[in-house]
Amino acid sequence: MASHNEGCIIMKCPLCGGKMKKENIEYEKHWGKKIYSFKKVPAFVCVSCADVLLTGEAARAMEDIIAGKEKPEEYIEVPVYSLDKHLVKAS
Repeated sequence: MASHNEGCIIMKCPLCGGKMKKENIEYEKHWGKKIYSFKKVPAFVCVSCADVLLTGEAARAMEDIIAGKEKPEEYIEVPVYSLDKHLVKAS
């Protein structure tokens, strides 16, 4: 999945084979009936299909934060919708 090119690691997307670019993203994690939002998460993002791969370090840090019940920096409201009543039902 990864190859070296002049000291840089180039990753290929496991879904489409496109190139993955390392960047900091916002990421939402569902845990039971709660949603946790994380900012500045290091990840690889496919430039073709937008698939996201988190670094192992980032995934472990998020799990530790949730398990440790660390106080969040801020709270946001999240609206919830049921899409089924907006879709045309097949006969």
